[in-house]
Amino acid sequence: MTEKGFKTIIFTSPDDVEDEVAKINMLLEAGIDWLHIRKPQKNEEEIIRMLDQIDPKYYPRIRLHDFFPLAARYEIGGVHLNSRNPHAPTDKINVSASYHTIREIFLLSHRLANPIEYMTLSPIFDSISKTGYLSAFDLEELSPDQIPDRVVALGGIRPEHYELLQEKGFYGAGLLGYIWEGDFSARLSSLSEYIKKE
Repeated sequence: MTEKGFKTIIFTSPDDVEDEVAKINMLLEAGIDWLHIRKPQKNEEEIIRMLDQIDPKYYPRIRLHDFFPLAARYEIGGVHLNSRNPHAPTDKINVSASYHTIREIFLLSHRLANPIEYMTLSPIFDSISKTGYLSAFDLEELSPDQIPDRVVALGGIRPEHYELLQEKGFYGAGLLGYIWEGDFSARLSSLSEYIKKE
């Protein structure tokens, strides 16, 4: 993919989704930048079965949240550090990481052994997928000079938020509930239009 400004990152639902892998392939074909496989309840064999069904040409655009050694086996694009898996398996692998406050980013991100490709910050809006997971930020008060480089907004994100998020200095948007908890075809079509604008 060509380098473009604002990034679109999709996180898998933690729950099973009908025809999930086919939908993952469709999202990657539509031009999303990264697909994060986040299935905390799945075992390694289940993640392997999932990877085996994804078109291998998309492996460089996938991030794993668990079972990091699979990244080398499948030539996956990188891993996403989180509370379950805070350390990368090698200093040669690309990483992204989760944070919940801007202060955390400034205090912790530079301590990692691997250079961070991007960081997620959440919840920016009230979550679509997690009941009661409410925004921790006042976007009216946030200014671009407060947002560190390469921070991806996560939490309650919809494509119609893209313009505001870009104005606030975010590097990209992470979507989860918007994609998996509505009419997938309609959401994919809408998202594709926003991706084409970037």
